[in-house]
Amino acid sequence: MSSDRCKVCGEPYRNLLRICERCRSVEPAPLASEAAAEELRKIYLWEHVRHPRLLAAAWFAVAGAMPGVLLLLVVTLNNSLGASVWLAYLGLWLSTAAMAAFYGGTCGAKILDPLYIGTGGQAFWQGCAVAFLSFVTFGFLLSIFSSLQAFSFNFFTAFLLFMFFGGILVGWAVMLVGGLAGWLLFKRYRCG
Repeated sequence: MSSDRCKVCGEPYRNLLRICERCRSVEPAPLASEAAAEELRKIYLWEHVRHPRLLAAAWFAVAGAMPGVLLLLVVTLNNSLGASVWLAYLGLWLSTAAMAAFYGGTCGAKILDPLYIGTGGQAFWQGCAVAFLSFVTFGFLLSIFSSLQAFSFNFFTAFLLFMFFGGILVGWAVMLVGGLAGWLLFKRYRCG
């Protein structure tokens, strides 16, 4: 009967993998190697994160705010700007962070789930997907805003121009930052 209980805390096992629900200790099967037991222990480390969606949202919000910080640093070099331009840049910066947080919480939280993402490469591409969705949403909202400002400038043309030139100028960097953020999230909370 003692073989059905955890050797560390005495809790009965509730799964076939012999992973304790209380202390998360892993009792390897007699034929399993220590490497396999360590791999099982790493897979279940993600369960110690209480709110994975909130963590992923905050993680990608910080990553999404980085390009805005660079933009604000460039803007501060030009002291002749008025308060309305400062508020516009601040609004753009906060909107990029908010979009990255939204898509990070919905799509980026899958990086913390071992049943969905298993390697660092998959986490990188999931982070790229979060960055791509944020970039497309930002281009969509910016083209709506610009088409409302100039009555002769239509939405579809503005969206295509923003996607084409924005993708060439900064889109690749946004994808790289998003992929790197996904990889770092995987390395920090799944490989600890």
